Amino acid sequence: MKDALIVHLLALLPRRRISRGMGFLARVRLFSVLNRLVLRIYAWWYAVNLDEMEGSLSDYTSLDHFFTRALVEGARPVAPGLDVVVSPVDGRVLLVSPVEDSRVALPGGRHCDVSHLLGDVKLDGELDAAIIYLAPPDYHRVHYCCDGRILQASYQPGRLWPVFPGAVQRVPALFEKNERLVVSGVNRSGTPWASVMVGAFGVGRISTSFWNLVTNASWPGPSVFEPSESLEVSKGEEMGQFHLGSTVVLVFPRSSVDWRIVPGEKLRMGQEIGVWKESLDYPS
Repeated sequence: MKDALIVHLLALLPRRRISRGMGFLARVRLFSVLNRLVLRIYAWWYAVNLDEMEGSLSDYTSLDHFFTRALVEGARPVAPGLDVVVSPVDGRVLLVSPVEDSRVALPGGRHCDVSHLLGDVKLDGELDAAIIYLAPPDYHRVHYCCDGRILQASYQPGRLWPVFPGAVQRVPALFEKNERLVVSGVNRSGTPWASVMVGAFGVGRISTSFWNLVTNASWPGPSVFEPSESLEVSKGEEMGQFHLGSTVVLVFPRSSVDWRIVPGEKLRMGQEIGVWKESLDYPS
């Protein structure tokens, strides 16, 4: 009932304006004593693990600064092996599923249209998808799941529904409606992949490490980034940050990855989630 009430109320409100207002407040630098109090309340309420963050609470100048906090070296070891695919985030697995008729079935009876979700990015043939939800206490930086190259990134403006499980069950086509950043590339053997950062209500901002894009900040869209030269990336390298929220969707060609995760499993960034099934050398 509480989830349903939240969704119904948000349907009546200007979610983008509210999110921008929340973002402004989250970036406000408060007096040091008040700022530490706000951060301590947030950390206590959401049971944030402060032992693994870089620095101390007094080093963080705002709630947004704390929310996008870095972790101490070694807090998220990246699983070794050329053939290993790793989790790009801390989060909980919502689903791991083949894509049938361009859709995957979400918990609660809704569906996600993967082709619509990807927007300008096209992955041919049959596909698999994994969806990982990030909760408020999670580490909110997003990393690459494999070694390879970026071919394109596409910013798709949209709405800003919340992405907690109760909202996903109640809002049709939520992930496809929300604003998102779609990053596509190939692994070391040329197999394509896509990693989708889905924005959410409450700040609703996404930033990246390779593009001067900041979403929900009057950025014109849709926009496409295509590197002029080969942009090589390594698994575990930072790709971007969620400034509140959200969800990551990974998309691969069907059966290209032997999955090692199940729905409901809690993941840590860098953890092995699958293994490529083909040789990992760059094509000649």
